[in-house]
Amino acid sequence: MVWIPVILTLVMGPGMGQLYNKEYKKGAYLIILTLIVFLAAGYYMKNMLIPYLPTDITTEDPLELTRMMQENAHKAVGEHTGALFGYMVLLMGIWGYSVVDAYKGGRRRAAEKLKTLTAK
Repeated sequence: MVWIPVILTLVMGPGMGQLYNKEYKKGAYLIILTLIVFLAAGYYMKNMLIPYLPTDITTEDPLELTRMMQENAHKAVGEHTGALFGYMVLLMGIWGYSVVDAYKGGRRRAAEKLKTLTAK
């Protein structure tokens, strides 16, 4: 039973184990924080890629446009590796914290349940 919140967090994302452990406020904060970081990373990537796109993509050949976007995406990622790595580290930190906290919360819950069973 202690591993269920850990598995939920690993599979479904940060905050899910906390919700399972009935730590609703902490779970909501972790989910919201993760969404904010994801949205910020997406916004950054969108702004990072815009200079590499043609001004009017409707006039481009679809196959040529696909090839151009792949090449330019590699260039853009190469030029912005530090920022993208920072977002990745931030997300992995949130996820790691969430897994460890879910495990600790599961152990606390199991200990409380055992205490109530032995008290009867």
